[in-house]
Amino acid sequence: MNNAKRNWITTIFGILMLAMGGLRIYENPAKATDPEVIAMIGGGAGLIAAKDGDKTGTAAPEATTK
Repeated sequence: MNNAKRNWITTIFGILMLAMGGLRIYENPAKATDPEVIAMIGGGAGLIAAKDGDKTGTAAPEATTK
């Protein structure tokens, strides 16, 4: 959860993607198997879990030496 606090913009967009996917499923439950909805939910979860190392200062050394 510390990553979510440090990368609040990424987390907000992840939450929005999850909400949009959930709303599509709520409107029409048959869309739960739609690849677009699955990608939206997976992308939202990925954004929440993402960590921008260059923003938080904890990137791997090889990523910051370029």
